[in-house]
Amino acid sequence: MPQPDQNPVCPKCRQPLKPEVSAGLKIWARGSGLEVLGQRGCLAKLVPGRADLAPTAVRPAPQGPACPGPDCSGQLAPCQPNPAGELEVDICDRCGAVWFDAEEMRDAAAVSEAAAAERDLAGQKFSWLHGLFTILTRLPFEYNIKPRRKPLVVYGLIGLNILVFALTSVYTSPLDLGLTPADPVDLRWLGRLFSSMFSHRDLPHLLVNMYFLHTFGDNVEDLVGRGVFLRFYLTAGVVAGLAHVFLTGHPDIPYVGASGAISGVMGAYMMYCRRARLTFNAPLLWLVSEETRRVSPLVWFGLYMAAELAAALILGEADGVAHWAHVGGFIFGLGFGRGTYAWVLERNPFLKLLNLKKPEPASQGEKRPAGRTAK
Repeated sequence: MPQPDQNPVCPKCRQPLKPEVSAGLKIWARGSGLEVLGQRGCLAKLVPGRADLAPTAVRPAPQGPACPGPDCSGQLAPCQPNPAGELEVDICDRCGAVWFDAEEMRDAAAVSEAAAAERDLAGQKFSWLHGLFTILTRLPFEYNIKPRRKPLVVYGLIGLNILVFALTSVYTSPLDLGLTPADPVDLRWLGRLFSSMFSHRDLPHLLVNMYFLHTFGDNVEDLVGRGVFLRFYLTAGVVAGLAHVFLTGHPDIPYVGASGAISGVMGAYMMYCRRARLTFNAPLLWLVSEETRRVSPLVWFGLYMAAELAAALILGEADGVAHWAHVGGFIFGLGFGRGTYAWVLERNPFLKLLNLKKPEPASQGEKRPAGRTAK
């Protein structure tokens, strides 16, 4: 292994590597630091939380690149240091030097982040207080990984909806910002297509929608980025409004509410967050097992959208709910999530590892690692 006063060279371009310190270890890096040479212990210490990153075997490669160490005549050989085989690095068969290239460094970070998310999900257990919340409010309680960044766009949208509700409640009527399908299509009508998604008819309407926006929107914003999320949210709201315009049976009634745009967020959430779990308002099923107390987004949203579609076909808007806006927004969000799924996985490599791994069923009496109760 190179000594601190020696500068090894890159095994690819033969350019000198610069010494750096990472996680308390002396390493040698090239360029942006994404390609590094470190000691055998770097496999565990540079990727916190993964004890299984110590290499178990080295497969010598007859034509492998030479070890970057100036005083070593060994060769780098590929090694899969974690049991699942999601990560592969090169390690010297003689001195134990470890070479991470740029892609391997990203893979190592993804393996570590997926492991942390796995532990987070394993630590979230059903609570009867969460069940009581679902019974009293008929709203789902979410069990999911915590977003890595603050959902500033979601916070801004919630604040804007609250502000609009307060102003319209005091100075005018929320319906004044609503979209009436029967009105002539002009600039004012197009403006209402946007303003309607920020207006709510009463306080319960506002609170329920903001709960759903915060519950599902924070993860979607974290995965796609703030700018993309804002454009997606507004587009979903427009699509939902147009679905209501073309399919409503009551074109003379103003349409208000953010639920159409939020339904789009739900569709994308169902595609991305496949390991999340949601409480379902069926208390008798909670007595069966842990798996029936919390269901996957596919099950929860599948049942929810089936009920929305049935209500749209049978009731129309007779119950005062714009069911076609919910269905239209959800289908758009589902399509958006499906179309951007590969891009989201590329942007968030840990999510691919997390979604591909099947959750292990919790056996009775098993002690799970401590973690966050729920988001």
